[in-house]
Amino acid sequence: MLVINFEIGMVCSLADPEATIQTSRDLHATFDPRTGEMSTIEGIQVVDFEGLVTGAGAAEAVEAVLSASKSSGIFYLTNCGLLCSLSGQTGGLDFYNSSLFRDDVRSDLGVRADASNSRGYIVEGGEAGVNWFVERKEGFEYGDDGGTGNKANKWPEGAERRKMNIVFEEMQRIKNALMELVFSNYLGEEVMGREGWEGGRKLDLIRVFRYIACASDEGGKSLGSSPHTDWGLLTLILQEAGSVPALQYRDSRGVWRDVPPVRGSVVVNAGDTLELLSNVDHAGNAETLKSPVHRVQHCKEGGGGGM
Repeated sequence: MLVINFEIGMVCSLADPEATIQTSRDLHATFDPRTGEMSTIEGIQVVDFEGLVTGAGAAEAVEAVLSASKSSGIFYLTNCGLLCSLSGQTGGLDFYNSSLFRDDVRSDLGVRADASNSRGYIVEGGEAGVNWFVERKEGFEYGDDGGTGNKANKWPEGAERRKMNIVFEEMQRIKNALMELVFSNYLGEEVMGREGWEGGRKLDLIRVFRYIACASDEGGKSLGSSPHTDWGLLTLILQEAGSVPALQYRDSRGVWRDVPPVRGSVVVNAGDTLELLSNVDHAGNAETLKSPVHRVQHCKEGGGGGM
């Protein structure tokens, strides 16, 4: 299973031993009777990105994004161009698999992420947010390709660099639209001006994770990613089409709920910084935006998800 995270910020982790698990077997969707289109999936809001940016249905899209961000902190985007197209194709993300997750890359210390530069290949088990979990994944991190020093990308030989940079630019396009058309207006210019999010490009990261198939969760010790919140503004998540449900968020009752892969969609969740900014004392009546606790649970007794 392949998941691509575009993080406007990094990841911090927290413990959550109390939450219960709720895993759905079938995809449950509701429809807007006015348009006949999906309005929610598994109770998660679906937002028409094209309607947001073209102005056709923009007011409804803004309302949907804000409503989701105040309640669960997570929503789906559809009609978002290339990224939605990639998630709708079987094998649409295979250029990441073929370029990054090979034996020669795994053994090349020159492209490995390290303490001085987090970009590059992340070995299996090399990242764990909570130390009593084993995270069954390998990954690769990259960002703006114009960076230098500890902001320079470490490209393996033969990497599909052009395609990966196109994905980065598409992620930027979606981020900029959401910040400009929704969140900056909501928070107010004095709290979140354009320079605050547009100037963060050098800090924005794409983290590609390949989750390793496992038949057992080893008594609850194995996860794909341990429970955490993202400390940045937004995270955009592109899940491989046809994957088993593995991404989950914790709802207000402490129940883990699936965020299943949906063809032609990108998942968006708010981060800690957006939540904090929504609590800043400023003009207006802004309600708190929520940074959801989420995890990846792909190791389960009796079988697990994998490539």
